[in-house]
Amino acid sequence: MSEYDTVRRAVEASLAKTGKERAAIYQSLRAQRRDSLRKLPSRVAAGAKNTVRSLNAAIRSYELDLVGGRVRDWSEDLPAAQIDPSLDTVMVAAPPAPPLSRLQTLAPLTLRTLLLLRRAGPAASVWIVIEPLMQIGIILAIYLALGYTNIVDMDPLPFAVVGTSAWFMFRMTYIRCAVGPVDESLILIPRIRAVDILACRALAYGVIYTLAGIAVLMFLGLFGLGAPVERPVDVLLTWCVILVMAFSLGIILRTLCAYVPVLQRGVPWTARLLIYSSGVLFVTEQLPDFIAKPLLLNPLLNALQHLRSAYFTTYESHDVSLAYATVSSMAMLTLGLILYAANRRKV
Repeated sequence: MSEYDTVRRAVEASLAKTGKERAAIYQSLRAQRRDSLRKLPSRVAAGAKNTVRSLNAAIRSYELDLVGGRVRDWSEDLPAAQIDPSLDTVMVAAPPAPPLSRLQTLAPLTLRTLLLLRRAGPAASVWIVIEPLMQIGIILAIYLALGYTNIVDMDPLPFAVVGTSAWFMFRMTYIRCAVGPVDESLILIPRIRAVDILACRALAYGVIYTLAGIAVLMFLGLFGLGAPVERPVDVLLTWCVILVMAFSLGIILRTLCAYVPVLQRGVPWTARLLIYSSGVLFVTEQLPDFIAKPLLLNPLLNALQHLRSAYFTTYESHDVSLAYATVSSMAMLTLGLILYAANRRKV
């Protein structure tokens, strides 16, 4: 008997009528299949994992044949639901939510993401702090080895802290949004979409690295090593632009990886390219024109350099444009959301 017939007979035997009842049957079939695999020897079970995939494929095929892509009676309260062929579960097609309701959804999701990051273990929490400190130390070591006591009228230590905090926020946000897993059980909740989970993930990393940067700068200030903020509102605006840019890049890369899964392996390597071309280690005033001009096309470099310009009273960059960085981030966000909307079944 084929997998398709197994699914069909299970549904018919249970007399399931609604999408919710069928989803429970599918979960039961998957659980039975996994339990049977656990009882097999490890070598045999490793080769039999394809049976789970074939069962999932049969479930999707049966649902599409049964309802033609629509389920009309998910439950009494949710009459409209749809089947997403790229997932193993039935998806709710919730009505559009008003802006206030969206905020009420995103706020607890962001808090949940922060709590999950905390539960990853003490080692993960400590590494979030240690890794930026290591990067700050590397930047300082490079400039001290070259004999620099200041960097274009900026103190090396706060220069490194500001750039490194913003960079790690950008890096962690776009990588985790690009290749990080999405809890499919949350998507079953009405009015929660995969993009909501990714947006809350971006907000969580924004909160973490904002607090980390502020804490380090305050600690330096206790020893007279910090620098006063010249334009705090400008700093906050630029910080938000960088966060939006990271989220947008993550959505774009996630969509591309959905079509070409092998690209997921290359996503972490993009960080190595960006760190050397985005002004984390330098400002363009230090570079020759023939190198600086191409780099200024990078919107992240414009944002990072403007961030330092807004932070330090002794430095004013005339090479970069916050407007260019903002427009670029909005364009990237628009492109990312369009790609997501067009391909959300795969993303």
